[in-house]
Amino acid sequence: ELARYNNMAKGEEEVTLKEIYKALAMSGGLTAEVTERLLLLECRIEQENILPIKRNIDLLKEKIKSKERVVLISDMYLPLNVITGILESIDDIFKNITVYVSSELRVRKTSGEIYKKIKEIENIEYFQCTHYGNDLQQDVIKAEMLGIRAIHLKWQGLTCYEEKFTEVFSSNVSFQL
Repeated sequence: ELARYNNMAKGEEEVTLKEIYKALAMSGGLTAEVTERLLLLECRIEQENILPIKRNIDLLKEKIKSKERVVLISDMYLPLNVITGILESIDDIFKNITVYVSSELRVRKTSGEIYKKIKEIENIEYFQCTHYGNDLQQDVIKAEMLGIRAIHLKWQGLTCYEEKFTEVFSSNVSFQL
């Protein structure tokens, strides 16, 4: 929150991972070396522990197959290169998809400004867009307020594999991270 507060003073809505760790270092008295190691560790943990949602990837492939323009919007503090690296490690389909990240654009879904910025970059009108997302407020309601058709992708729960994994490793502190 300190990083976000600092950015709001500069007129920026969103923070980067580096800004978060800079604020953490200042408030926690961390050295630059420790701060950098923690930042890299967080990125590595994200990359190693991501689980793809098959039905969403299948939906994306279906849209691409039907020749629709597909872009991804991530309301996230992770750097673009980390997010694209994660996506590309999951499926090659992501290598040719434009990804917009709030931390890079410095605006968020919460305000709707990220949709406005992408509209400008893509040179499109809202009525031409369909936004799919899992967050009812940010992905659906906020998008619809701007005139974007929005579809709520409700969480489907854990797969059988994930349920079993949770049972087996429930006391493993590494799993809980």
